[in-house]
Amino acid sequence: MQFNRLIPRLIIVLLWFLACAIMSPSEAFSQAGNGIVLRGTVLEYESNEPMIGVHVFVSGTTIGTATDRDGRFEFRYDNPPLEFDLVASIIGFAVEVSSFETVALIGTEIEFVLSPRVYEMGGVVITSTNEAWKENLERFKRLIFSTTENGRKSELLNPEVLDFTVDPVTDVLTAMANEPLRVENDALGYRITIHNPHLRGTEAGLIWGGEMQFEGLTPRNDRQERKWASARKTAYGGSTKHFLTAVASDTIYESGFAVYTVPSPGTIVKQRKYRAEISLNPPTEEGEPDPSVLRYFSFPEVLLVRYDRERESNRYADHMVLLGMRGAITPSNMRISRAQDYQMSWLVLHSETAMIDHRGIEYGDVAMERFGYWSWERLGEMLPSDFEMDE
Repeated sequence: MQFNRLIPRLIIVLLWFLACAIMSPSEAFSQAGNGIVLRGTVLEYESNEPMIGVHVFVSGTTIGTATDRDGRFEFRYDNPPLEFDLVASIIGFAVEVSSFETVALIGTEIEFVLSPRVYEMGGVVITSTNEAWKENLERFKRLIFSTTENGRKSELLNPEVLDFTVDPVTDVLTAMANEPLRVENDALGYRITIHNPHLRGTEAGLIWGGEMQFEGLTPRNDRQERKWASARKTAYGGSTKHFLTAVASDTIYESGFAVYTVPSPGTIVKQRKYRAEISLNPPTEEGEPDPSVLRYFSFPEVLLVRYDRERESNRYADHMVLLGMRGAITPSNMRISRAQDYQMSWLVLHSETAMIDHRGIEYGDVAMERFGYWSWERLGEMLPSDFEMDE
């Protein structure tokens, strides 16, 4: 009798597993609820022993924790994207970055194995004198923070970890660090730790990045909390993420943007006949965008993006003058040479399509090269990718 009563229960369980196996990605994503729990272990490569105090975090976000005495970590990730990078980092060991699909991680144990870091010297001219290092540090700060107001209020907390090299022919500055670089942005209220920081370029153009770990600062009072909230709202407005979110939801013009097709970065047009044709496949349906569907975003030639709700900064105008892309200011042209228009940026797509989701998060290795205002705004304007604007 007991065996007979057990059979229906076994059938129910088997049917439940079968339903999970044939579930669509959209259904599986919704089954995860509004979040998932990430848990696992970090081990040392040579000894296979657990590692204590390793930072494990979702790259570019405020989400993460440190491993305990057993080398274990566990934290919740609310509203995750379809895919994301998980980072494990501790001083003296190589940073490990793994990409995961959200659905595949439900109920999964994650394991990182860290190896001791081997440092290699570059083959370019190495600046060895103290004065040369200080000069390169000031140049590094100008490059990574640009000349924005928020960049001016940001501070490097441990600049001594930086090493610089300069190419004597091209004047290209290369910056690396043997430890994570810590930055405090008092304008937006974040402390940013950049794991594997790197920068290479000149005032005319550069490539920079690393695995960003954000931590919200504690406001001194309610006034500062409101000030940070307002500054974050301003930083989001007109940003790349704001624009891509508008693209994904098919609300470009309602969000304050205008887009045009132009032959090259720097070209400015305002005529309606140059309005860009943006392809979005699959198209957005009515109602809330399906979080399980990626949008394939493409456009011809070069895309000029104008944000009509905020004029360009005077600091940006000065920056353009220094680059020789705008005439020097004189009494007769001062008004024209200063903030002369709304914020303009240019996008170049180095592939047929780019993949984005409903929150403007980019996927894959396809790079969209930025020019103009988006190129000028750098670390001082950077928000964590889990930041969401209130309606």
